[in-house]
Amino acid sequence: MSSVTDKLAFLHALSLRFHFTVSFMVANSFSWYVVLFTFFYQTVNNLLASGVITYSQWLAIFSIHYLGTICFAVLGVIFFRGKRNTLLALWMLLGSASSILLVFINGTFLSSLLSSLFLGCAIGVGLPACFAYFADSTIVENRGVASGITWGFSGFLILALALGLGNLNTLFERALALAVWRGLGFVSFSLTRRVEEQKQRIPTLRSIFSERTLILYLVSWVMFSLVNWIEIPMIQKTLGESLYIYVFIVEYGITALFAVPAGLACDRIGRKPVIITGFVILGIEYSLLSIFPEMQFTQYLYIAVDGIVWGIFASVFFMIIWGDLAHDKRKERYYLVGELPYLLGSYLSAILGPTIALIPPIAAFSIASFFLFVAVLPLLYAPETLPEKKLKDRELKGYVEKAKKTKEKYT
Repeated sequence: MSSVTDKLAFLHALSLRFHFTVSFMVANSFSWYVVLFTFFYQTVNNLLASGVITYSQWLAIFSIHYLGTICFAVLGVIFFRGKRNTLLALWMLLGSASSILLVFINGTFLSSLLSSLFLGCAIGVGLPACFAYFADSTIVENRGVASGITWGFSGFLILALALGLGNLNTLFERALALAVWRGLGFVSFSLTRRVEEQKQRIPTLRSIFSERTLILYLVSWVMFSLVNWIEIPMIQKTLGESLYIYVFIVEYGITALFAVPAGLACDRIGRKPVIITGFVILGIEYSLLSIFPEMQFTQYLYIAVDGIVWGIFASVFFMIIWGDLAHDKRKERYYLVGELPYLLGSYLSAILGPTIALIPPIAAFSIASFFLFVAVLPLLYAPETLPEKKLKDRELKGYVEKAKKTKEKYT
């Protein structure tokens, strides 16, 4: 009997260790990406502010960076199908090596342009495979809490990395630290048991975009991404550039705190009610900003609410929903489709920032709140992606537990 118990305990520990390594891989990848992009963004903006590059050169650097990220994400999905583990190992190794390219952003325009392209390639090529790997390591009824834990882990790592690396004196030291951090992800992935690649049907992009449920969720995600990123220049103008960078990092700490409850709620009551709640909360907050844009209270409230909502949406739209919709098919193309609104919204924020900043805050925030409320409409017609049987099983289990407690209370 003891041998059976010991074996079960060993298997449980092995399972926990396996899921920790999967979570660490995703958290390492996203924390590396966010902090790397933050330093990249600051460096390029400093070059523009100091007159080293012109606005058209600044625009070319950002354009080639996003173009490289998107194109190589597509190429990674196309050319490495059936070789996900190989792609992920190469992606992390490439990320470690390419982190040093941050240093060359400070050089000539040509070196900055080429460095931004290669950084985009290093970021994009394995991103869909990373999230697909995570989805295949979870089951649908527990994917929410697993995503919440992973994203919470990512948020704290982003906060710790940004604050730690921000204290380093030179860009070279920061680039070297990021290279080491990414290298740790590669070592961890190389030395642990991996998710076995299953023989799954590879969907075409045409078949993916013909799925009504995916389109409904995608429309809401596109609207949120556009509103969120396009409003950033206005938030920067309201808070100030230096304060905004600090707020941007601190928000990840808030996001980390609420990611786990959001993921747990996704498994308990379903993905759809959680997403709708997030949209309503953010819509109300933008409405308050449109009425009181200069009040310090509403600005601080925005920081808190935005962090909470990102804790919800990062778990759902980065990690959960596209894996649910893929079912037993290859998931890379679903996650590719899910990543594009985030990347395109970020790009539009960068290139349209100066124009958006000219819009009066009251008008900008009013338009944002309107579109956020409209974004809820497709969700009203979207079916729940968590299987109904799982929801009923959880409800039945809850009733049974309550009945047991009631019985124990009166006996």
